[in-house]
Amino acid sequence: RYLKDDELVFTNEKPYVVYGYMGVSSGKTAIFEAGARIHFHKNSGIIVGNNATLVVNGELSTDLEAMEGEVIFEGDRLEPLYDNIPGQWGAIWLTAGSKQHQFNHATIKNATVGILMDYNDETANPTLTIKNTQIHNSSVVNLWGKTAHIYAENSVFGNAGQASFFGNIG
Repeated sequence: RYLKDDELVFTNEKPYVVYGYMGVSSGKTAIFEAGARIHFHKNSGIIVGNNATLVVNGELSTDLEAMEGEVIFEGDRLEPLYDNIPGQWGAIWLTAGSKQHQFNHATIKNATVGILMDYNDETANPTLTIKNTQIHNSSVVNLWGKTAHIYAENSVFGNAGQASFFGNIG
């Protein structure tokens, strides 16, 4: 649903399945409400463009099994066999020039790269803020910062194929 012309909101009413890469255009904001479930098909993910923003507004869950308040990003294969297979989908790519990204109470699992933060906007403010979030079981890297300014608090970057966190190019 749209709140304003420049915002697209993903609710918890139904799960979403993404085929290919979902794009967040320049000047737009994608907002994920508490309890939203985003499932990615193979070779799918999210690309956030120049001057665009991604906001994940998860909440603390009272049921640790249902994780009703958590926003979950995972593959579209829900059979138990696929629970812990890395590399089922691509990445959440926050491209150069994108800004003010916020992840709170999110779970990102079984990606190739969980989050790629690809630029520091050269201000004193973080380009990416991560709180109460877990990124795990990526086939390459869970959190990759390239010239990024990232603030993380109370978060877990678990097992990954190459690195749980990789920071490069300054």
